[in-house]
Amino acid sequence: YEDTRTPFYNTVIVAAVNAAVSAASFFVLPARWAVVGMAAAYGLGYTVGVGVAWRRLKTRLGGDLDGAHVMRTYARLTGACVPAAAVAGAAAYGVTQWLGSGVAGSATALVAGGIALAAVFLIAAKRMRIEELNAMVGMVRGRLGR
Repeated sequence: YEDTRTPFYNTVIVAAVNAAVSAASFFVLPARWAVVGMAAAYGLGYTVGVGVAWRRLKTRLGGDLDGAHVMRTYARLTGACVPAAAVAGAAAYGVTQWLGSGVAGSATALVAGGIALAAVFLIAAKRMRIEELNAMVGMVRGRLGR
């Protein structure tokens, strides 16, 4: 709709929630849990953003946004994320046990965990037939000429 204001305001709301909860996490939580609180703040910010965007889109489009389909998609995405996170965590843990938690070990663990996460997520999402992800992969393949 050539509307840049709506996404801008939605992004401001997401950023404000993220910043406020991250700051609260920093000041309220013990140091070892502050980063976990900040990660939760990131998720909470986007959850609030989805709620705000949903309400605005429903009003703007004048009707139902097929909530059942959206919820099925999010359930499938969650189903693909859980095993991917578990495998990535195990890979990163294994690497740090093998190489230590210095700079080289941590960097290698980050790369190994990231590769494991992406691979397991893509395989799980493909098997769960997540339409949006399959469309995105197809678009990327088309751009790369494959």
